[in-house]
Amino acid sequence: MSTLPLAISAGIAQAPESGTLVVAYESRGSVAELTPDKMARYAEEEGVAAQLPAGWQGKPLLRDRFARSVKSLLVVRGGGSAGFDRVAGLPLELVPLADPAALAAGGALPVRLLWQGKPMPNLQVAALSRLDPSKPLVARTDGDGRVSFTLPRTGEWLVKAVKILPGGDGADFASVWASLTFVAGEP
Repeated sequence: MSTLPLAISAGIAQAPESGTLVVAYESRGSVAELTPDKMARYAEEEGVAAQLPAGWQGKPLLRDRFARSVKSLLVVRGGGSAGFDRVAGLPLELVPLADPAALAAGGALPVRLLWQGKPMPNLQVAALSRLDPSKPLVARTDGDGRVSFTLPRTGEWLVKAVKILPGGDGADFASVWASLTFVAGEP
């Protein structure tokens, strides 16, 4: 099978002539300092309050050692979009269970959230349209790490989730942010 060159900021990758290219990136941990007000907004928006260590509200400044698990689906035109459901092996990973490129407006997109390769239950997952990011679709994963969104429109989407872990190395806690980006409705 021949491939097409694809330039990305970290180098050059070879894409298949057709199908879906899964591009994945795992960052190293970086530390962010959060005021109590900013932490409260973060906890509410990301649905992580129950995951945070006890007593975080009483601290004047919180340190979060955060890392990102980023995944994008790039469809190479010409023969469908097989490969959309590949698992990249990221620590926290969102895996679509239906082909996002084949969705029409109003179509359901089931997604599975994995933590170290195993289903992650009871975490908030949000889907945001690039055209209307102020109106996220939000749901919690079931016991099998699954959640489903009815996408009201085609176009560019971001699906995201956050898992909180114990801190260490001077951090009050650690967070792992997973994201999945794709274009819905463009096979």
